[in-house]
This record gives sequence, structure tokens and C-alpha cells, in this order.
Amino acid sequence: MLSAYILLSFTDDTSAQEAYMDLYDTEFVVYCDAVKGEYDLVALVQAENQKDLNDIEKGIKSLPGIGKVHFFKITGSKASGMMNLSASASSYVLLDVAENMKEKTFLSLFGEHQIASFDFVDGKYSAILLIQGSSFVEIDHIIEKYIKPLDGVLRIKKLPIIKLLER
Repeated sequence: MLSAYILLSFTDDTSAQEAYMDLYDTEFVVYCDAVKGEYDLVALVQAENQKDLNDIEKGIKSLPGIGKVHFFKITGSKASGMMNLSASASSYVLLDVAENMKEKTFLSLFGEHQIASFDFVDGKYSAILLIQGSSFVEIDHIIEKYIKPLDGVLRIKKLPIIKLLER
């Protein structure tokens, strides 16, 4: 099974809620979150093979009202914590990490700091993390204290998750 994150934004005339519902209910989408920032939605998709993954990407890009789409195939998944379903705040954190520092970055963060998942990806960024906390201030603190100072971390982008619907 292959997995990938799809980060997308909508054109101005698109209903985020309608697009969210359409994607959320699609069989290949494992989960879909509305986010604040450069993108509007983050979806985790799965497919049996690379051809199916490519077809999913093409299908999403062809949907009406879709603006920017970035596709990040997961090359290695390192769950470092437990998903906290009662967390008040959650954020995706996109990291650009120097190639020779990827494993060291993961090992520095493993099992710490409310990091629910750590996925190495291909594309514009080298890792996508899911961080959970009691507030977005706490998540910012985790990033500033534990991630930003790490050798090899070149760029950090936060995508706070917002609740579009109760599902």
C-alpha cells in the first residue's frame, strides 16, 4: 500500500465545506483536514500501486474549484507518539531538512513533544509532522524550542488544523 499527502487550495469561488465533504467521503482518502495558511486542505490518500496514486493526484487536480495542489508521496513513516483525540489544537508541520540530517532529526524528536506522526516525504518538503497540544501557543512553543534549533532544519511551515465539521 502506498500513501501520500495532498495539500490543496481552492479558487475563491469554491466552497471549502463542499470540497471537504467530497474528498472526505472518497474511498482512497484516509483522512482530510481543513487547515489555515497557504493551503486549505490536507488529505492523506492511499493506493495499491503507483499508477493508482498518480490517478488519484490527476483526479484531484481536475476537480472544479481546485487551485494549487502539492503531492507528497510518503517514503517512510515514523509514528512517534499516540494520537490524542482530545487535543484542543493540532497542526501539520512541514519540514525541509538537509538530506544528511533526516534520520538524526527524527531521532531527536522521537517520542517527544506531542508529535503524533512523522512522515518522510518526496517533494518540496522532506517531512510532514502532526503535532498536537492544548493550544496553538503550545504547538508554537514545541516548534521554537525543539524543532527550530535542530541542525539541518532548513525551513518550517505550520498548517494549523481547523474544524470545518464535526465528523
